[in-house]
This record gives sequence, C-alpha cells and structure tokens, in this order.
Amino acid sequence: EIPSRWNAFLEHLHISSVEDCILFYESEMNKILRKYNQGAINATELKMWHEESIQNAKDLLEKLLLGLQNATLKAQEKLKKSTEEKYEKVKDINEKKIELRCGEVQRKTELKVEEALEELVYPIKGDKLNSILEGIKDKYIQHYRNEVYFLSDHSSFERHLKQLQVGIDRIFNGARLKNVESMEKILKSAIDKAVVIFKKEAHNTNQLPRTTKDIKEIIISAEKTAKKVFETESEMAHDEDIYTVYLGHYKSTLQEQENSATEENMQLIKSSCQLKSNEILSTFQENSATE
Repeated sequence: EIPSRWNAFLEHLHISSVEDCILFYESEMNKILRKYNQGAINATELKMWHEESIQNAKDLLEKLLLGLQNATLKAQEKLKKSTEEKYEKVKDINEKKIELRCGEVQRKTELKVEEALEELVYPIKGDKLNSILEGIKDKYIQHYRNEVYFLSDHSSFERHLKQLQVGIDRIFNGARLKNVESMEKILKSAIDKAVVIFKKEAHNTNQLPRTTKDIKEIIISAEKTAKKVFETESEMAHDEDIYTVYLGHYKSTLQEQENSATEENMQLIKSSCQLKSNEILSTFQENSATE
C-alpha cells in the first residue's frame, strides 16, 4: 500500500510539475509578445527567446523534482514535447504576422509615393523629372527599410521590398506618361500658334496677285517668324524624345501652309489673267462691232 501511495504521489508530482513548468514557459513567451504589442517579432529573436524560456523551464523542473532522476527524465520529455508544440504555433502565427506587416508597410509606402507625385506640376524637363523620381524612390525605399528593419532577416522583408520597387516603378511610369502628355500639349500648342502667325503674315489681304519673287519673299519671312514662335513656345520640350516627332510634324504642317499660300496666289494670278483676257476680248469685240 505504501509503494502504491508513493507512486501515486510521484505521478501527481510529475504531472503538476510539468504543468507548472509549461505555465512558466507560456508566461516567459508572453513577455516577448507583449514587448512587441502582439505584433510581428524578429524570427531569430523569437527562437532565441524560446530556447532561453524552455531552458529556464527545464531548470525549474529539475528543482521541482530534485532527487527524482527517473521522474525528471520523463517529465523533461513531456515538457519538451509540449513546449515545442506551443512554440510551433507561436512561430506559425508570427510568420503570418511578419508577412502581413511587411505587406502592410509596402502598400502604405506606395500610397506615400503616389501622394508625393500628386504635388508635382507638369510638364517637367525629363532630366529634372528623373532626378526627382530617383530622390522619391530612395526616400521611400529607405522608409520601408526603417519601418520593418527588425524583420530584415526574413524572406518576407526582401520579397515585399522587391514588390515595392516594382510598384514604385509602375507608379513612376504613370508620372512619366502624364509628363509626356503635358509636353505634347505644349508642342501641339506651339505648332498651332506658329501656323496662326504664318497665316497672318502670308495672308493676301487685298486679293491682288503677287509676283513669284514677292510670294517667295513673303513666305520666307513668314516661315522665319513662325519658326521663332514654335521654338519659343516649345522650349520646355527641346531635349525630350518626343520633340523630334513634333518638329517633323511642325515642318510638314508649315510646308502645307506654304503650298497653300503659293497655290492661293497662283489662283489669284489665273483669275487676274482670265479677267484681263476677258477685258481684252470684250474690247476687241466692241471695236469690231463699230467698224
């Protein structure tokens, strides 16, 4: 009966000691969870904390079962199994928290980049825009690093950093498109203003035909004035890739206007000649009738 009671006592002591040590382990692990406000924790730090906590729990178990070697070994196995299971759950949840935290910071950082771009006033010269964008990118890449630096040894950190870089480049493509569209507006306006000036100078106000020499000189003068207007109005875009395209469009448009002015003068010459011919014919007919 006495051995039976002793065994029952040992079993109770064994169970209660293990339970107490598990509670102690959980209490130790809760300390690091509270330290980070139940948020994401550096995986290496969490593992080291777990190892230290389980060692402290083992030390406590040995004190509780002091002198009971067989019971201690058995209890240590149960303690190890139980704490490892609990750690795996904490670790798994922490992995998800790390992923969520890095993803959250990535998305918020992209929003900050978009807000920074909203302050830009287009058009901006290409070199200057590239410099501005590079500065914005450096600033907010560093912002991401600063926000989740304590998770930098985790794969989620690098993955979301790469996604952030891709996201920023995508946002920048939108900014560059806006800039190109603004540049195109300036260039189209420059062409329109140049054409208006050309027409004004080359326009025949009295509808009298001009000599070939005169019309050439008028067109050359009007073309010079129009060119000056175009270059002044499009100065912002001179170093941009699209400038060459619109310069070609300007030249072809102005050539059409020059051809139109020349053709208009030719029609006036034809009309004048026809009118003169009709007058001569009429006079001839009148003279013939009187004879």
